[in-house]
Amino acid sequence: MSEPETSTPVPESDAEIHDLASAFARDELDTAGQQRLYDLLRAPGPAGAAHARHAWRALAMHTDLRSHLGGKALVQAVRLRLDEAEGRDQEGGFLRGVFRRLGWQRPQLQPVGAPPALPRRSQRWPLLLLALGLLVIAGLWWQRVNAWTMVVLANGGESRHDGELLPVGQDLGLRLGDGVVVVSAGNRLEVALRSGGQVVMLGPVQASMSDGRIAMASGRLHVRTSAGSPQLGLPDGHVQLSPDSDLEVWARDGTSSMGLRAGAATLHQGSGPGRSLGPGQTAHQGQIQAWVGSALDSKPPTQLEHWQWSARWQPQTGTLLTLVDNDAPVLTLHPEALIIAGQRHPLAGPPLAQRSLRLERWAGRVQLRIDGLPMAITLPQDLPFPLQWQGAEQLQEVEWFSGPSSPQPLSVSYGHTP
Repeated sequence: MSEPETSTPVPESDAEIHDLASAFARDELDTAGQQRLYDLLRAPGPAGAAHARHAWRALAMHTDLRSHLGGKALVQAVRLRLDEAEGRDQEGGFLRGVFRRLGWQRPQLQPVGAPPALPRRSQRWPLLLLALGLLVIAGLWWQRVNAWTMVVLANGGESRHDGELLPVGQDLGLRLGDGVVVVSAGNRLEVALRSGGQVVMLGPVQASMSDGRIAMASGRLHVRTSAGSPQLGLPDGHVQLSPDSDLEVWARDGTSSMGLRAGAATLHQGSGPGRSLGPGQTAHQGQIQAWVGSALDSKPPTQLEHWQWSARWQPQTGTLLTLVDNDAPVLTLHPEALIIAGQRHPLAGPPLAQRSLRLERWAGRVQLRIDGLPMAITLPQDLPFPLQWQGAEQLQEVEWFSGPSSPQPLSVSYGHTP
């Protein structure tokens, strides 16, 4: 005899995520519930990722149910009612129709003689009911066809809309309704909004799209508006765009950085009044600064809340590359290792291989990424900008900028408009 199966208890947080996501899918989630779901999805580390997976499953389940129950089943119900209205078997038409659809057969009575002919009744009512049913079906079909909020213009790889894979290619012209869009790492998805404007998503991206609102949990977006004024929801606030605006946003780790190339935007964070963002400005953690960079031949400011610096490092035998702050060494790069705060981190690969270096100040921390190290390293101190290097002759292709990326315009390939 086999042992009885025991069910594994569901963690309270998973059950809460499922309930909140289900209520959100049914449009029954109040403001407090939305805030709670938002806080759970913003949880740092693996917890936030696990919460996002559970929320995704719940939303996908409700989407599938809504799709199936709102389409084929409704048409069958209309047809069933029309069958009953035609006058065939008035006493048992409903049950007979149900049994016929289930593949069952009921016992039939033996035929009897026809009753005396009655005066012929008008056949107009069944025809009117049939016409009415056809109008209902046509209306449902028309509503489904026109319920779109965006057009997929180009997709370079794996992207999903409400869990469904999108085709890959250019000039797709695929119309989609409201839903959750997920773009895989390294992929690029371009869509046009029905309300006016275009959006380029550079993966990995997780965003919820609707006719007048884009809510992004993480990733990088480039938004260009035309006649519309969409609202962009971010982990740490939201932005209201004006028509004819060009905005780029990068969100991760519960915070965001944005830069405005054209138009106007209003940034809302917390309960205070909104702050205006103008062309050539970038915002990070509520601080607005100039959007500058080496591509514009700008001089590096000494005070930047957010900046990125990158270069190619070509090691040379017997030489060192040292980052200093007021002549005090912060880190030293040898051809074989990185030394920082007395810790030695070996570098994988050939000692004299060219490596890419990247330093970034994000959310008040400075992190270093370098080829040969599997993870980013947080520096033990903040650094003034511009950076000071000893052995800078080993650096090539040096670039820097404030904001989410280079202030130069992002190339787009819009080949279709809705």
